Amino acid sequence: MLLLEWICILIVSITVLISARLLWAWQHLRYHPHVEPIEVAKPSISKPLNNLVKQVASIAQVKTPPIYIRRASMPNAFILAGIFRPELFLSDELLEQCQSIEALEHVICHEIAHIQHADALPLGLLTMGLQCCQLLPLPFMTHYIQRRIDKIEQAADKQANHLLNSINRRKP
Repeated sequence: MLLLEWICILIVSITVLISARLLWAWQHLRYHPHVEPIEVAKPSISKPLNNLVKQVASIAQVKTPPIYIRRASMPNAFILAGIFRPELFLSDELLEQCQSIEALEHVICHEIAHIQHADALPLGLLTMGLQCCQLLPLPFMTHYIQRRIDKIEQAADKQANHLLNSINRRKP
């Protein structure tokens, strides 16, 4: 019985630590000095990009996420599970590489697909697990977690293609 109690305490402790880490990461990123709402960071593309996100979210039947621009040296896009709704983050490097809104359509569809599948929390936990396994020499776990992440990304790509086809059918 004592062993079972210790296992329960350990599971609860790990859950609390992971939850605190995810909340800290969300708050840290959301209020980071290199993160700004799109209206502030890139006012010239704010309206068309918001319209695109609103259109894709409508097709996917999810709430329209607010868009934030993160100054970064790598092109990247990701979602964070906010307290009330997910938030979409795009790096300024991604926006520079994609010269038009049309070039961003697949990226936006992919991220909205993650919102539609509620992937933010599982991806966050898997990513944290992957980082832990890479710090410790655990190649089997690293491989397993990477396969799970790849499956989630493939499902989001498949859904993104479906959303992209829906957008293209609506275009005149």
